[in-house]
Amino acid sequence: MAAFSYISSWWRETEYLRWPNFNYFNIVDSVVWSFTTTVESLAFVVMLCFFFVLCGCTL
Repeated sequence: MAAFSYISSWWRETEYLRWPNFNYFNIVDSVVWSFTTTVESLAFVVMLCFFFVLCGCTL
């Protein structure tokens, strides 16, 4: 029982009932990265299609 009283003395009630800190940067970073990747992929495909259509090049 001495070990439990020692643990409960430094582990306050508010520490384990509190919500964890929420980091908005991770969410914003994920959304921006997904948007950027999508836009760059579409731009690459469109440029490649225009190159083959307008230049008349064939593989």
